Amino acid sequence: MPEQTVFRELYEELGIIVDAAFPIHRQEWVYGEGTPEPQRDGSYRVFYFLVPEFSGEPVNRVFEAVRWVTPGELAGMDILEGNRTAIDLLITHGYAGHIAKRA
Repeated sequence: MPEQTVFRELYEELGIIVDAAFPIHRQEWVYGEGTPEPQRDGSYRVFYFLVPEFSGEPVNRVFEAVRWVTPGELAGMDILEGNRTAIDLLITHGYAGHIAKRA
C-alpha cells in the first residue's frame, strides 16, 4: 500500500513519524535516455502525498541535503522533469503553503 510506504520511508529516511498523509497525485514516467529497454528500465510509478503533520525533528539520513523552502523557492529549483507536474500541482493548488508552515 502506498500509504503504508510513505509512513515507513519518512521514518527510515528522515526519522519522523507521520501523523497524517493524503494522496495528492499519482503518475507514471519513463526516462528512456541511456536505457536499452526504456519500457522496463526507465519506468517509474510515483505516488505523491501531502504530509501536513508529523512528530519529531527531520534528520537527514540519506540525502545530499534537506531543507525547508518557500513555494517561490520550490518553483525556481532544478526539478527532475518527471517530478515537475507534481511540483506544479503543489504550487498551483496551494499545498506548498502547508509544507512551508513548518519552516
